[in-house]
Amino acid sequence: MNSKQFVEFIINFAIENGWNDKREQELIRSFFTTWCFIFKVDADTGKCDATLLDIYNHGKLENLISYDDFENFMVEHIV
Repeated sequence: MNSKQFVEFIINFAIENGWNDKREQELIRSFFTTWCFIFKVDADTGKCDATLLDIYNHGKLENLISYDDFENFMVEHIV
C-alpha cells in the first residue's frame, strides 16, 4: 500500500465509522500515526497538515469536533 492508498483508507474509515466513540477516534489516530511513521511524515509539516485537513474534510468531521481539537488529538503521538 502506498502513501496515497493509506490516506484513502483512513478517510474511508472515518467516513464509514465517524467520530462518535473513543474506539473510532483511537483507531483513526492509530492509522494516522502509523502512516506518519511508515512514510516519515513529521508533525508541523505541510504534508502532515494537508493530510489532516483531507481526513477532517472528507471524513465530514466538522460537526463532530473542531479542527484544532482534531489536529491536537491526531498528532499527540508524533510530536
